[in-house]
Amino acid sequence: MALINRIAGVSFTDTSIAKLVRDPAIVAGTLLLLDFKDLFCWPEQDPPEVNDSLVNLVEGGATGSAKISTPTFSGGGFITTNGSGPLADLGTGYSFQSGTPDFCATIWIKQHPTAADTTAFARLFGCGNGTSEAPWFFDAGADGNTIRVGNGNLQVANVGSLVSGQVTQVGLSNVVSGGNRIISAYKNGALVSTATVTGTTLPAPTVGTGIGRLGANTVWKGAYYRCMVENLTASGRSALAAIQSDYAVGAARGFA
Repeated sequence: MALINRIAGVSFTDTSIAKLVRDPAIVAGTLLLLDFKDLFCWPEQDPPEVNDSLVNLVEGGATGSAKISTPTFSGGGFITTNGSGPLADLGTGYSFQSGTPDFCATIWIKQHPTAADTTAFARLFGCGNGTSEAPWFFDAGADGNTIRVGNGNLQVANVGSLVSGQVTQVGLSNVVSGGNRIISAYKNGALVSTATVTGTTLPAPTVGTGIGRLGANTVWKGAYYRCMVENLTASGRSALAAIQSDYAVGAARGFA
């Protein structure tokens, strides 16, 4: 059995000392990490009530709140079946308006058994309402199952279709290169596609970040397990390294 002694009144200045974090994927630049199977993040492990807190596993990070009480809870995830939403309001602070940093985001999902019933272009995760003022977002494409990532009114990279019944990590990165932004899509820790958007300025959002689309009734039907947002400029690591780190942790969580 390990013995932990708390030392009071001592300041540690050695930056090489490892900092205890609530999830192995968390690094200095991680802004948001929710894992609904984690008891600290979601203590109830049951369907939420409106305004229940969803606790950010990043120390000092903003806490989100549930916005609908209709999902069920199973296998470590919230399951939406009627498309009403948004599922959660995660607050502000993820729009990347200042300093044009590089950033990435991931979300772990499972397709609804009847994917064709999902509303076309339903939002999974992102900042902003609609698309024209969204700094970044994931949506479900015209068929409700071909996951896309983008910013502004440009859906610029496709993750591809999901496999029915399979929990999948999907990711995006937005990296400045010269006078452009390189938008990339990822699936299960692997790069799938990239595209270039002219200019480095991101649209200013009119609302914050949500699972589903804040202010609209178009949440994607399916299961939601885990999500992450990282400022890559602050963390100093590549988008692929960040997304692969999240994949390694999430794959061991036993989502079902």
